[in-house]
This record gives sequence, structure tokens and C-alpha cells, in this order.
Amino acid sequence: MRSGAGPDSPNTNSIVQHAVLTITSLAQLRQTEAEIVGRLATSPLISELFLLDPIRALAEVNVSLTPVAVGEWEDAAPAIRQRAGIVWPDRYDRVKALGGTIGLRVRVSSILAPPGFNAAAEDAEIIGSFTGQITDPGRVGG
Repeated sequence: MRSGAGPDSPNTNSIVQHAVLTITSLAQLRQTEAEIVGRLATSPLISELFLLDPIRALAEVNVSLTPVAVGEWEDAAPAIRQRAGIVWPDRYDRVKALGGTIGLRVRVSSILAPPGFNAAAEDAEIIGSFTGQITDPGRVGG
């Protein structure tokens, strides 16, 4: 339980269940982005988990991505391959069990970079800021 939450307080970090949405391609992911972002907005916890492992977090809200969709998304945003939930698998489970990181509030407004945007550098910076680790092997320093 988070600080300040009493026994009668609603759990704002509970993960809301939705109907299953199966995504088979990057094009379909683009078409359903608004719905998916809405699902992620249902709790601060699921948005935080999305930073650790987007694919696993989407599964928590019943968004199922086929291997083809995952591959196409990773090709469009290569830093997704370096997600902290893969590098440190227990971190995702710990954050989920704790109900989130105290003091951290995440709001996901988009899951895809606009066309022509170099998402790799931006994604690496976000992941590095959140995890404290540099994910871009060509980058030196912190």
C-alpha cells in the first residue's frame, strides 16, 4: 500500500481489466494507439510498468501483440529491445508488487514516435533516466 492510503482508500494503482485486443502489425498498433493509451491511463502503476517493459505492461491490460507486431515495433523503436524489464526481469515484478514507485507518477501520452522521428535516441534517454542505466552503447557518461 502506498503512503497516505488507508484501508478504505480506493486503490488507484489497481490494473483495470479490458477486453482482449490482439495486435498483429505495427500498422494496427498505430490504428489502435488511442485506445491503448487510454488503457494505460487507467492507473499510474500500469503506466510506470510500461516504462519497464512495454510489451509485458500491455499484456496486463489485455493487449496481445503477435511476434510480428513486436518485431515491427522494435524495428520502429529499437530501444524497446533494451527495456529494463528484460535486462532486470525482477524489477518489473518488484515494482508491480509494491504498487509502483513512491513519488513517481507516469502518464503515457503516446506509444509510438511520429513518422520520421529518431525514437532510438529518445527512448534510450527515457529508459536511462528511469533505470539509472545507459542503454545506448555508443554513449559515454551518465
